[in-house]
Amino acid sequence: MRFTLCTNLNLPADRAWNHFDRDLLMALSPPGATLLVHRYEGQQQGDSIEIEVRFWGGLVRQYWKTAITLSRCRCFVDESEYPPAPLKTWRHVHAILPAGPNSCKIVDRIEFKTGSGLLDVLFFLPMYLLFSLRGPQYRSYFGKIVKKGSLKAS
Repeated sequence: MRFTLCTNLNLPADRAWNHFDRDLLMALSPPGATLLVHRYEGQQQGDSIEIEVRFWGGLVRQYWKTAITLSRCRCFVDESEYPPAPLKTWRHVHAILPAGPNSCKIVDRIEFKTGSGLLDVLFFLPMYLLFSLRGPQYRSYFGKIVKKGSLKAS
């Protein structure tokens, strides 16, 4: 299954890119979940990220280990060789595209497979809804940074 979501920001693309870091990852935690970052090397090719997502007070835990398989020009791809069950494959393309001198578009393209066409279809809506929450999360995170005047220079 595959879907793409876009978020427009009133922020230059280079400035947004400079804040794609561990703090942003934490800000993108799913609502009602606890996100633990066990390893965050960055978003350069060859880097790895290991997180644990705990739902319902830790009753349900998902451990994710992804590798950055491509990184260039405000774009990177994370892929998981062993995503949590029932997923068999996971690929997430992150791109920040200029949309003007002082604006950009963040693109999240998600691709996943469970190994079952039916299960893929059943998982599509929850995954889509979960990632659709990123738009407001991005706007909130970058809005706070702009207000504090702590934008990292390009």
